[in-house]
Amino acid sequence: MSHGYNGKILHVNLTSGEISVEEPGVAFYRRYRGGSALAMHYILKEVPPGADPLGPDNVLVLALSVLTGAAISGQSRITAAAKSPLTGAIGDSQGGGFFPAELKFAGFDAIVIKGKAEKPVYLWINEGNYELRDASHLWGKITLPTLKLERTQPNSASLPPATWLPVCLPRKNAREFWPQPSTGPNYRLPQSPSSPQPLRATFPRSWCR
Repeated sequence: MSHGYNGKILHVNLTSGEISVEEPGVAFYRRYRGGSALAMHYILKEVPPGADPLGPDNVLVLALSVLTGAAISGQSRITAAAKSPLTGAIGDSQGGGFFPAELKFAGFDAIVIKGKAEKPVYLWINEGNYELRDASHLWGKITLPTLKLERTQPNSASLPPATWLPVCLPRKNAREFWPQPSTGPNYRLPQSPSSPQPLRATFPRSWCR
């Protein structure tokens, strides 16, 4: 990793199952740096005008900062960005934990995900190696049991802890699960059409079919 960058962007096409690595030059990193700016570049480049935010034409970008992985406090940060179903504009969010730094150490500065998988899959990354793996046996499980189960699978137990990411873009009928924009000053958490309870971050199995 030179000057905070690995010089590699991982592109994942869920529809075809193809994965490729882009190696931008120095000029690219000087212009886009990382994080939101880098994510914005790929969204504007890859997402066609009028694309359905909940359709396979949308793109999810996970982009790291130049400081991610540095030996300083608070350095492990990542930006997740895509066309927002809530506003129709570009939305982004920032996160932390071990994942951002581990992704940088695994050899990549960003992941660009597009398309729609026919079944649940996850992206496995370990020391520069990568592949899409079947996640049917993990579908519906919460985080900790999923991590424990995956580390017992073949080709995982004998390797160092890997960075992996469940990926499956939703289909159009998932729109009913998404909150609608605020319409007034007394706006509260959105409600599901069939339930009085506030919406939660759940992912119906049908999204991957």
